This record gives sequence, C-alpha cells and structure tokens, in this order.
Amino acid sequence: MASYSHALGVLHIVQGHQHNEVQFAGGVERRTGEIFQRYGIVFLTDVGMSEGVGDSQGAILRIQSSAAEAICPDGRVTRLWDAATRQDVGRALCR
Repeated sequence: MASYSHALGVLHIVQGHQHNEVQFAGGVERRTGEIFQRYGIVFLTDVGMSEGVGDSQGAILRIQSSAAEAICPDGRVTRLWDAATRQDVGRALCR
C-alpha cells in the first residue's frame, strides 16, 4: 500500500463511496459502516449516511501529523492510528 501513496506523493489515501464490507489481504475485513484504516495509509470513510443508505448520522476523520481519529456525532473520539504505535488496523463504528 505504501507504494501507492508514494506514487501519488502523499502520506494517506482517503476513500469514500464504499459503504459495504471490504476484504484486505491476510483476512482483515472492514465491516459495513465503519471508519477504517489500514497501515495508516488507506482510510475508508463512508459510514452510510447518504439518503440512499441512511445507516448513520455521519462521522469525521481527523488526520494530523502524528495521529488519525474518528469523531462520532455524540462527541466520542476513537484513535484509529498513531505514528508511535503504527497499528495495522483501526476502526470505529459511529451509530
């Protein structure tokens, strides 16, 4: 995944418009409606708040130089990734 971000000259790739499950190598799955990150590089942000889906009240992805967080409408903040621990997977479900 790093080769894709390097080719684009960016540190992170954020994708919307994919509300359903996504299968990653190694059996890792992003479940429907989650804000999700893989390796701190790819962030999937579609939580299903569109009128056509209506599964969520939305969420915010905040990426700073050393961390990424999901902020839910109720104010709950979930750390998805940070530069110190560099976790492979991070997820939050805001419902």
